[in-house]
Amino acid sequence: MKILAIDTATEPISAAVWDETGVRGEETCRVDGQASRELFPAIHRLLAGRGWTVAGLGGLAVSIGPGSFTGLRVGVSTVKGLCGAHAIPAVAVGTLDALVLASGCEGRIAACLDARRGHIYARLFERDGHREVRPLTDEVLAEPSEWAASLPKDDHLWLIGSGATTYREAFVGELGVHARFAEPSMSMAAAVAVLGAHQLAQGKVVAVSELLPRYIRPSTADVNFRLGLVGSRQRRVWGKASQHG
Repeated sequence: MKILAIDTATEPISAAVWDETGVRGEETCRVDGQASRELFPAIHRLLAGRGWTVAGLGGLAVSIGPGSFTGLRVGVSTVKGLCGAHAIPAVAVGTLDALVLASGCEGRIAACLDARRGHIYARLFERDGHREVRPLTDEVLAEPSEWAASLPKDDHLWLIGSGATTYREAFVGELGVHARFAEPSMSMAAAVAVLGAHQLAQGKVVAVSELLPRYIRPSTADVNFRLGLVGSRQRRVWGKASQHG
């Protein structure tokens, strides 16, 4: 089976192709804020370089979050478009799960992405050798120090991802000598490809209509909609809602 995998939830965005022999190639795009512009040329280079076509793919795998709101929308929309045009089965891979596999770490692993505004997206995992990545907690949006304080301190713990890098001092302050930091050993898309291939083999296909980004935090647009600031003439003035006649 030939699989195309996409990660636009993190930076840099990446794409990878996989078949029964493993990851056959990957492209990383290091142009910040240009996910939609860079993704399709990267996909084209990957497929054309191996004589593959979109129609010949047996599956698509996409990282569904948490992560960049704009990036997630681009990645999911791309996969939905390809599925609709070519009737290719798709699977959804958790971004933090892919981050764990990409790290190459074993044991207990705290995966965390910088969510901005002083918060992280985080989840605790366990991975032993080639066994499946196993989550130990739910995905959360949390303050780094608060989440670090909830982590086990009886053994060494790997900390990975942009959240670990940005808030390294907070983790060291809470975990001390138990904190260990690691850089990824493969691209995120390559990790999505490996996990996606496993899901496809298990028949865990997602219907196109159910393929949705997993944001965790509400987007600014969602918040504004709930406040009545979208699709109406209502505005917020000095912290109070006012209706302009």
